[in-house]
Amino acid sequence: MTAVCILPPLLLPLWSGYLADRLPKRYVIICLKLLELPLLGFGTYAISTLNSAHTGIWILAAVLLYSIIVAFYTPAFDGLQPESFIEPELSKACGRITSAGTFGYLTGAAFMLAAFHLNISQYILLFSIICSIVSAISIFPVISPVQMKRELAYPCKKTLTLGIKALCSKSGILASALGDVCFIGLGVATISLLVLFGKYTLGLNDSANIALLQFAPGAGFLIGCYCAGVFSKNKIELGMVPLGALGMAISLPMMVFFPGDGGKIIVNLPGGITLNIFVYAGAWFWALFAGFAGGVLTIPLRAFVLQNLPPEQRGAALAVKNAAAFLICSLAMLLAVSCALGGGCVSGLPPLLHNITSMMPRIPFQVLLIGFGLAVFILTVFTMWQLPNFMLRFIVLALGHSIYRLKITGAENIPERGGALLLCNHVSAIDSVLVSACTSRQIRFLLYEDYFAVPLLGSVARMTGFFKVPSAGKSKSLGLLLEEIRKHLADGGLICVFPEGRLTRNGLVGEFKHGYERMLPENCDIPIIPVNISFAWGSIFSNFSRPGIRKKLALPFFSAVTFGSPLPRTTPVFEIRQRIVELGADAAAAAMPGEVTLHYAAVKLAKKNLLRKVFSEYGGKDYSPFNLVLDAALLSRYIRRNVPSEKQYVGILLPNSIFAAKAILAVLLADKTPVPLNYSTSQSVLDCSIEKADISLILTSKTFLEKIRVSPGEKGVFMEELEAEFSFLGRLMMRLGLFLLPAGEFMNMMSPLS
Repeated sequence: MTAVCILPPLLLPLWSGYLADRLPKRYVIICLKLLELPLLGFGTYAISTLNSAHTGIWILAAVLLYSIIVAFYTPAFDGLQPESFIEPELSKACGRITSAGTFGYLTGAAFMLAAFHLNISQYILLFSIICSIVSAISIFPVISPVQMKRELAYPCKKTLTLGIKALCSKSGILASALGDVCFIGLGVATISLLVLFGKYTLGLNDSANIALLQFAPGAGFLIGCYCAGVFSKNKIELGMVPLGALGMAISLPMMVFFPGDGGKIIVNLPGGITLNIFVYAGAWFWALFAGFAGGVLTIPLRAFVLQNLPPEQRGAALAVKNAAAFLICSLAMLLAVSCALGGGCVSGLPPLLHNITSMMPRIPFQVLLIGFGLAVFILTVFTMWQLPNFMLRFIVLALGHSIYRLKITGAENIPERGGALLLCNHVSAIDSVLVSACTSRQIRFLLYEDYFAVPLLGSVARMTGFFKVPSAGKSKSLGLLLEEIRKHLADGGLICVFPEGRLTRNGLVGEFKHGYERMLPENCDIPIIPVNISFAWGSIFSNFSRPGIRKKLALPFFSAVTFGSPLPRTTPVFEIRQRIVELGADAAAAAMPGEVTLHYAAVKLAKKNLLRKVFSEYGGKDYSPFNLVLDAALLSRYIRRNVPSEKQYVGILLPNSIFAAKAILAVLLADKTPVPLNYSTSQSVLDCSIEKADISLILTSKTFLEKIRVSPGEKGVFMEELEAEFSFLGRLMMRLGLFLLPAGEFMNMMSPLS
């Protein structure tokens, strides 16, 4: 039976890959689903002949036909995903599709056991096939690469060659495909060993309890796949692969050493069926966690392979990968079981399996389970060491959840394929990490060769693919560097350059150097993408130095990265710099996370500083934030009563002073807009400004009016007189409200509109 299931994927990748590339994948899927209807009838006939002498042959034939359909279906279905979903959606879609497929396998197995018992299995199969046909027909039609360009079609005999070349075209694709295939093999072997673990370690003698133990990693894998798609956050996040490998390396040994104490649950089913379920909480939990870690590991690898394979050869490559997966799964399961039962000391085995186990050394299945977890982790660490993108994505993911929170805008301007030169302002020492966090594509940066001599920094720079910029005077080395950069761009890579050449010393965009033009290859149309990093200035990673002002030490700190529309290579340096400055202005105009209005921030500050004197008036008294907001709140009641609701603006004719701060806060607390008036202008200009703004009330000071040449007229009210009119009871009630109420509730009472 196992051989019948394995042979079609191993023997048919030549034709399955060719059909997936030559024909629209949607039509291939629909036709294969329609073929399942007559196969269902054939399978029903095979099952109905259980008492016949040819029953085994008919069932094997039905299984063989279904395996052939699966062999043709898998490359077409997997290859359709990157054609239907853009890169930001691919990882989430891959996670949901894989988790849905796993859910179907798990629930299908459970329902079919009950269906066979109730003799309704054929009806359930018919219903599921009809649902799958309807789902296949509802797939949105997508134009395949061969439909768009017939010259991309290749002869059938070249399918395997082109598929292998596509998988080996980039080291990252090959490593991801091998990682996915090896994990599938180890997963199948692990589930097979759970039978021995449950029987000999946990003492589970009936098949139902062993099946429940095998169900745990499947359920965990379902959850892990879904969570991996969600955690990717519109990227193919390879940084989750080491986390998944670490989870497997921990969970499998923990399952062996800490299976927990067994408990018994009795379940009575309809029909007089009684199930005795033995629960080992530790074993179930760690098996579930191992499956979860496997899902987190698998989805980024699969999405990365699907996205980066050449579109015109994607079906051929996936057919080869599918064949390799079935081969490795078979070998891994055979070797694992043979080693666990090795030495020929187990009786009652089939003759072929007995002969194989007799030749194999006996390795305890507990050791094999622990070894599988460690093997996944070691292979992942080795892959990260060899492939810079894996290491960089892990660093980005680790830092992204510890030291910064990032707002990404315009990431769709980064091309999914092909080269591009990113030009960015240089704000902090981790700008390369911030930019890399915005896309799943590998972005390479430049670093002066002196930094490569720093022990830790140099090692990370080499592993993550930084270009080494030679010091001044090494013209030959500089020429080789430019040639290497041009080749990388021509091959479809991404490079980010900081044209300022150093960290900004004042937070502003500095002068751009002209060297980046020499990096663009002559025979390729490489776009220039402006990038702006905002809000990172002033953090501990920036070149910030101001006497008496500390850097922002709070972690994680907020930053924003904005990508502009691609610019042609002929764009002047000034225009590129101006565009980057404009991107920064757009980022600053947008609301920041946790941003509140000025008067709300003042209320929060007042509640934290009840007695501390922060404000001082020249020749006058000192104020705490609490007393300042208290006076402003009392003044806002007067403004609300005397300014009509249809009027929005309130004038302020005051110099920079405590009175001016009070007046501005009071107007804001009254849900109005303060308008500072220019007291150095002429009376006619002031009157014209008041008329145009339709101002009905102006806050000013009698002492100040005596020293200027302009007057607000009868619309002006004096702050000194208003404060003198505040009653003791009014001050007491406002003081209690500001002190006792939460800031949000106080603002809801004082400023319900803002």
